[in-house]
Amino acid sequence: TFLELGPDGTLSAMIQETAEVTTVPMLRRDRDEETSAVTAVAGVFAHGVAVDWEAFFAGTGARRVELPTYPFQHTYYWPETHGSIGGVSGAGLESVEHPLLGAAVELPDGGGVILTGRLSLRAQPWLGDHVVDGRVLFPGTGFVELALRAGDELGLQQIEEMTLSVPLELPETGAVPVRVRVSESDANGRAELDVFSRDGEEWIRHATGVLRAAAVEPAWDAGHWPPTGAVALDLTGFYDGTDYGPTFRGVTAAWRVGDDVFAEVTLPERARDVAAFGIHPALLDAVLHGAAFLEGAEPGTLLPYAWTGVGLHASGAATVRVRLSGSATAGIEIAVADATGRPVATVGTLHLRAPEHVDRVRSLYRVEWSTSVPAVDVGDVRFVELVGGVDVVASAHALAVRVLELVREPDSRVVFVTRGVVSGGDPAAAVVWGLVRSAQRELPGRFWLVDVEGGGDPVVTDEPEVVVRGGEAFAARLVRAEGGEGRSWGSEGTVLITGGTGGLGALVARHVAGRGVRRLLLLSRRGPAAEGVSELVAELARLGADAEVVACDVADLSALAKVLHGRVVTGVVHAAGVLDDGVLEAMTPQRLERVLRPKVDAAWHLHELVGDVDQFVMFSSVAGVFGAAGQANYAAGNAFLDGLAAHRRARGWSGVSLAWGPWEQDAGMTEQLAAADVARMRRSGVLPLAGAEALALFDAAGEPAMVPVKLDLTAVRASGEVPALLRGLVRTPARRTAATAHAGGGIVAALGAVAPADRPELVLELIRRHAAAVLGHGDAAELSPDRRFQDLGFDSLIAVEFRNRIGAEIGQRLPAALLFDYPTPGDLVDHLLPRLVVDKPTGPAALLADLDRLERALDETPVDDERLHRQIAGRLEVLRSRWAAGRKEEDGFDVESATDDDMFRMLDDELGLN
Repeated sequence: TFLELGPDGTLSAMIQETAEVTTVPMLRRDRDEETSAVTAVAGVFAHGVAVDWEAFFAGTGARRVELPTYPFQHTYYWPETHGSIGGVSGAGLESVEHPLLGAAVELPDGGGVILTGRLSLRAQPWLGDHVVDGRVLFPGTGFVELALRAGDELGLQQIEEMTLSVPLELPETGAVPVRVRVSESDANGRAELDVFSRDGEEWIRHATGVLRAAAVEPAWDAGHWPPTGAVALDLTGFYDGTDYGPTFRGVTAAWRVGDDVFAEVTLPERARDVAAFGIHPALLDAVLHGAAFLEGAEPGTLLPYAWTGVGLHASGAATVRVRLSGSATAGIEIAVADATGRPVATVGTLHLRAPEHVDRVRSLYRVEWSTSVPAVDVGDVRFVELVGGVDVVASAHALAVRVLELVREPDSRVVFVTRGVVSGGDPAAAVVWGLVRSAQRELPGRFWLVDVEGGGDPVVTDEPEVVVRGGEAFAARLVRAEGGEGRSWGSEGTVLITGGTGGLGALVARHVAGRGVRRLLLLSRRGPAAEGVSELVAELARLGADAEVVACDVADLSALAKVLHGRVVTGVVHAAGVLDDGVLEAMTPQRLERVLRPKVDAAWHLHELVGDVDQFVMFSSVAGVFGAAGQANYAAGNAFLDGLAAHRRARGWSGVSLAWGPWEQDAGMTEQLAAADVARMRRSGVLPLAGAEALALFDAAGEPAMVPVKLDLTAVRASGEVPALLRGLVRTPARRTAATAHAGGGIVAALGAVAPADRPELVLELIRRHAAAVLGHGDAAELSPDRRFQDLGFDSLIAVEFRNRIGAEIGQRLPAALLFDYPTPGDLVDHLLPRLVVDKPTGPAALLADLDRLERALDETPVDDERLHRQIAGRLEVLRSRWAAGRKEEDGFDVESATDDDMFRMLDDELGLN
């Protein structure tokens, strides 16, 4: 082993190329001396060189410690790899050895190249520090790195131009597939560039550009540092007000010389593998932060969106010197050098923009009824038709109570038929859809929804809900929706906001005031007595809006009419609502009414009293679209809002219902969600929306019923069964393997393959696994079989989810009160084991059991055909003869080896039938 005591590792690299020895450099140019020295000592020790650790740690306060006497917890943190392909070359690809890209494939006939990769916070944790408005975004500088690496494959050294369009949002779990496509170069050495990511079934183009073979020449000598005449800039509080984590807070010093800004930027240790990048995206992102000191820069985060003339001169830099010229509005020029002044990168022109100009409507969806599905026989079901009456409010309440009665009937299987819910013809019956959707989540496989348009009979399919048009059934699919130009409120007239002093209502009030609304009427039950009202009114006044706060129960028609008398209302935002969660077994008509009043009654009264206005926006919930276990009443109320929006549009009036996913901040009903509720939503693929993103969706949504929700489609796919509504967004396998084709087959087969004494442990493992999943525990073995489920953290909703998961795996319908009747994992094992294992008798006992079944079949199956009767009699005689024989008969007839035909011929001879 050789230890190099020099300014860098040059000699170490040369020696290792010519001799089979170990060389370790003590000093490195791009690292601080302490880190380099400690790394070197560790390196020589790892190669067998004795180190005097007492001397090494002298004066540091380090001391020896005893190892624990108990065994270490044997938990494996390294990922296990599976599959038959040993590397990407086995799949016909070439490895690109890059942290963000895994492989490349050259297209035939010189058609260019495609590079593939997967972006995830697990593989690159530093990406999680790039947070903008509450969203983790792949940095714009990351697209520069992808483009430069793609250009390397074809000898293209320059990004002539590149424009970023749609931001690439990274999920908290799972990975996002990316593709970088570079076309064949033309006669001028230019090639087209595209960068895509996949979200569910859809490929999204994030960047387009042109790569060029000609290199960019560096135009800055940074040898003298800081520059002559430089005036130091104050960085106190420089990163205050940004969401950026520590990895991207790299500016350590800054100066100004004339109109130019100079900065020193260092990549924190959290971002590893700097040598594997051309220029690390976090480092280049921090370089751009110096633009905040240029002319025209406004406070706040700026994001790159248009690059020209980008070239890389050296790779692997961790600390750089930067010069930025130009203005934040007209474009900036950037020159980057390493710590010795040698060129690293050049950017001819970069244009920046504020985050509010970045596309935010990726989380906007709508329900589409265009997937034709065939009718099927679902067995013994009961058809119940439910239609609203003239009094919409009264009939909506009555229908909800009726549906609750039906879904609570033991083992009922019901097809609920409505007429005109989807078209808006019967808004009252929309409550049926919300309530039944929740019942489908709590009691899978028992209820169907069918809406018939234009007369005709209902059609039942494998889908949980369909609309029937012209005798053909169409299933619902969630599809992405296009955002509008932005909601226009105007400055004249009054905008009424219900729940206006609550969390969401107050946010909307501030938002529309910032959009030019000058008169606001904020209604809530407590009105001026609500907490924080005076501060809210003062803040709205600073935004230019005169806000009047009135106490009013909007569900009271006369009270609302009194408030509206004499006022000219031009816009409505109905954001009021209450929660009273409970599973179906605990739901009552009174709990239904409490939640329906501020949704159904209030919305209908507003609809009747204000008529057609410029904007009529109602805050619904994904609970009404997807259904929600434990929220049947809330889902019913919100589904009514969706139906009312369709009803208003059918009349030619304005109407929008926004079925919101959860919001991130503690506002409105979101703050009532427990940690378990949030975790449950995340497991199902529903993530909270950042406030700024939600308000952008509020502006963009213009269709009658829209679903602004942030979906983690990777989590949906990983959760197992994909809900029917999401099958257009999430790719599912076209077929299953034979081993998993039958629900419950896996556990039943496993139990049949082990000794009876080992079977309880297998069932307990199944219970532990699903219990750990619904509780969010990492280790299922920690769940004791003797502890009550309630003590483990189960509530009624978790119990429903757990029961459904167990039932789906074993292929059996389990009772609603499963965990009430069997309160511990051990009790549940005793209940499930006999249902999963049917021991087949062996030996003589098995023969007697088969004879019992044969006897019952003979009794239950009369045979009138004489020939068939004779054949069965002959077969029975053959079996009797075989059982009685056991040896060759005296006449030489071998009963043991005789075939059925031989036996039939022998019997026919004896009976004189030949």
